[in-house]
Amino acid sequence: MTGSVDAPGPATDPPAGTSPGDRTPPEGVGASGRFPEVLRSDLAGSIADGVIVVAVTVLAWSRRRSMPRDGWFFDDAWQAFGAARSGVGDLWVTGQTQPVYNAALWAWVRLFGEGEASLVTPARLAGVLGPALLYLVLRRFGAARSVGTLGAVSLAVVTIHVTYSGRVKVYTIDLIVVLALMLALPRLTRRRWSPVTAAGWVVGALLLTGASSFLLIATATAGVVLVLHPAGDRWVRAAAVAGQAVGSGAMLAATRTTLDIDGVSGHWGSNGGYIALRPLRGLPVRLDTHGRRVVEALVDQHSWVVRLVLVAAVFGLVLTAWRGPHPVVGRFLLATAGLAVVGSVLERVPFGTLSGGDTRRASIWLVPAVAFGFAATLGRLRGLVGRAPVGRAAFDVAVLLAATLLVVATADVPRGYARAGGRAAIERAVAEAGREDEVWFARSVAFQGGLYGDERAGIRATPEELVGFAPDFDDPRFHDLPFGPIDPALVERARGAPRVLVVWATSFTRGAWGDQLERIAVTLTLLGFEPFETVTIESGSLVDWRRP
Repeated sequence: MTGSVDAPGPATDPPAGTSPGDRTPPEGVGASGRFPEVLRSDLAGSIADGVIVVAVTVLAWSRRRSMPRDGWFFDDAWQAFGAARSGVGDLWVTGQTQPVYNAALWAWVRLFGEGEASLVTPARLAGVLGPALLYLVLRRFGAARSVGTLGAVSLAVVTIHVTYSGRVKVYTIDLIVVLALMLALPRLTRRRWSPVTAAGWVVGALLLTGASSFLLIATATAGVVLVLHPAGDRWVRAAAVAGQAVGSGAMLAATRTTLDIDGVSGHWGSNGGYIALRPLRGLPVRLDTHGRRVVEALVDQHSWVVRLVLVAAVFGLVLTAWRGPHPVVGRFLLATAGLAVVGSVLERVPFGTLSGGDTRRASIWLVPAVAFGFAATLGRLRGLVGRAPVGRAAFDVAVLLAATLLVVATADVPRGYARAGGRAAIERAVAEAGREDEVWFARSVAFQGGLYGDERAGIRATPEELVGFAPDFDDPRFHDLPFGPIDPALVERARGAPRVLVVWATSFTRGAWGDQLERIAVTLTLLGFEPFETVTIESGSLVDWRRP
């Protein structure tokens, strides 16, 4: 097997549409080839690849079947509410830094409904198909079947990718897009661009930029790579990339008016989400931590395993970009990762927080870079030990054994959805509320209240808040409580009500969430209310405040 992961080769990509097996005839077949032998070899290889693709897809599907037991988690409810309740005029506000994705989700809801099974389908499809596509991409660039299988299996079982395959967010789709760019770039670099090609690139790049802030980085580096590899059309490509830059800048300027981007950066920064240069004495530790966060989006095993994969991935990317057989792809991935590092130093691109957890979602889009670089290094090791057939076979067996151990080691890992929805508590509050009662939704369940409590709730822009918008309830009894002092008008309404029902999610009790609960309790106590009954249902709580 030849290619970037097996042995150094010429610094050009193979003709479009060829596979590793197309570049080297089967063993024992000369240049002229005997057609029946070549046909049998290609057929056997295709069947083997097909079996692996089906197997990893089934594995990925089996790990990604969980659904929320008590309604959407806060972030997903925010995304779902924006898509389900917004009008056309609200799309820019609700989409914020990803208006294209939100518009697509908005259209999806109109076609297939706003049920949880419908809303999770785009991310789940990307999650289930991602491992198989990763396998095919690695094979396209020369990976041995064993190496491609290891990468695909690891993605199929890794916790963070499994988790976000069951959410409403765009992270698993980001990974698919980066894989697609890897496939497209070699063809686009060889092709001489016409004005039509240039226009198509600009439109496609802007759509991807509007779909995800991470894809802004990926498309930017892809544009630079295309300009640096002209096919006699450098100025046409340069004009296209300039148009891409202007359009992306305009989009960022517009979204800044609907979302406090500095607030988002502050959120990640307060949790150690960026690579800080100062103090310099702590920089190696921070680089190691954030590097591991990236790798853990593909391999969440022991720290020494993660560090080993990190070193191997960086080595493989650098070597491929420098003198590998697929330099365009190597340079694209290396430049993308490098720009992400620079953006992190500038406190704009998070790699996940120092505390870990599901904040590793911010690194899912970099999985292709890790997988490609690691596969490149394994390919070269395979070439060193595989000069004899026995050595190559032993290497493949060891790699497949590692893939098997990954499946076994993760078999008992909990894969449930984050239980922080509060749907049952919301529905009980709505059912029990009298015509003169007030229902207060703490911020932890604000969007769930719009989804499950008031189906006619609309959108209210809140540019002063990090989330950017809030439910505008149609029912006058229902109220969303933002962080900070409680609205005096709301206090006056409560003063004349016989009781106030307060709903919140039980997992949101710390920080600003806990401060809000305390502020609510103090306010109602001063108004003469007492907590008559507290009911916890699933992941939500309902407190019935009444006058003595």
